[in-house]
Amino acid sequence: MIRIHAAVCLLALLSLVSAAGCGATPGPNLGLLAYPVPVSPYFQDCLEDRAWEQERYDRVAILGPLTAGGPAVALDPPSEAAQSRSSAGRPPGTSSSPRPSAVTLVATFAALAFGYQILLSVSGVILELLTFRVYPRTSDYLKLIGFALVEPFGFRQLTVWWRLKGIGRFLLDLGGWNVQERYGFEEESASAGES
Repeated sequence: MIRIHAAVCLLALLSLVSAAGCGATPGPNLGLLAYPVPVSPYFQDCLEDRAWEQERYDRVAILGPLTAGGPAVALDPPSEAAQSRSSAGRPPGTSSSPRPSAVTLVATFAALAFGYQILLSVSGVILELLTFRVYPRTSDYLKLIGFALVEPFGFRQLTVWWRLKGIGRFLLDLGGWNVQERYGFEEESASAGES
């Protein structure tokens, strides 16, 4: 009994020694804030441009009084950075990259989505070609690739509609499978039992 007690104490001591450092005292839990949130480069660029404009151009320098007979304008000539920003034809404080329109964003998303679907389908056909070689002719593979190129435009949307319709019918309990009557199985089993 003393040996078991000593072994348990030794294990507890070893667990305390091995837990020293970061694991011994848990730090603050930030919950969902612990996960990094990606920030669009567009918004990062806007913030950097605003800070640049404020630091370089929005602060007014305190100048001395104008001398008699001197020019009435007390401005320094524009720097190279100010000239390059003004030559772009946009007001100061705006981003260096124009914000894309909603049509551009939708078109880009659609191109990426359809392109990804096509990439997966064509990759599946190529992997089948490299591994199993079920289809003997090259024309069969070209047909499969052709169907992979056409599939995202209509067929996928139809399958989503059919799935949503089926889920809706299931949730609203509008009916399920019909009764399927089977023919021929009883006759075969009866004839097999007679022979």
